[in-house]
Amino acid sequence: MKMSKFQEYIETKNRYERLEKQLKKAQDDFEKTIPFQKSKKYWFIDSEGNIKDTNWYTDSSDLNRFNLGNTFNTKEEAEKELLRRVVVSKVGQFRRECYGDWVPDWGNDDEEKYTITSNGMYFFATQTNCDIFNIFGYFKYEKECKKALDLFSDDLYKWLNYGK
Repeated sequence: MKMSKFQEYIETKNRYERLEKQLKKAQDDFEKTIPFQKSKKYWFIDSEGNIKDTNWYTDSSDLNRFNLGNTFNTKEEAEKELLRRVVVSKVGQFRRECYGDWVPDWGNDDEEKYTITSNGMYFFATQTNCDIFNIFGYFKYEKECKKALDLFSDDLYKWLNYGK
C-alpha cells in the first residue's frame, strides 16, 4: 500500500526528531568529557611559542587545540608545558646531532641504551634495556646522555621546579 505524502512527511519528521535527540545526547555526553565550560577562559600555546588565552566555544579551533593536548586551565599550566616542550625538543635535536637517525635495537640486550630519568628532584643518565617510552628518547652512549644533562640542566630544572 502506497503511503500518502502526509504520512511520509510525518514519518520523516519523527525520524529527524529522534535523530535530533540522539545528536543532542551525544553532544551533551561529549561536552561532559571536556574540562572547559562554554565561554570560560582557557590558555594555549600558539605556533610562535606564545601563551594565549581565549574563551571556550567548542568551535573547531577549540576542539583542534583540545585534541592536540594544547588546552590548559591556567596560564601557569601552559607555561610549564611550554618549558617541557622546549627542553624535550632541545634534547631531541642534540640526540639527532649525535646519532642521526639511529634507533635502539630493543631485541639486542648487548646494545647499551641510556635515557634521562628523574626522581622528581634530580635528573639522571640511566641505562635501560626496555623501551619505557621516555620523552627524552634514548642515547647510544652514557657520555652523550650525561652531556645532554649538562647542556640542558638549566632548562630541565626550570621545567621540573616551575611553580614551586
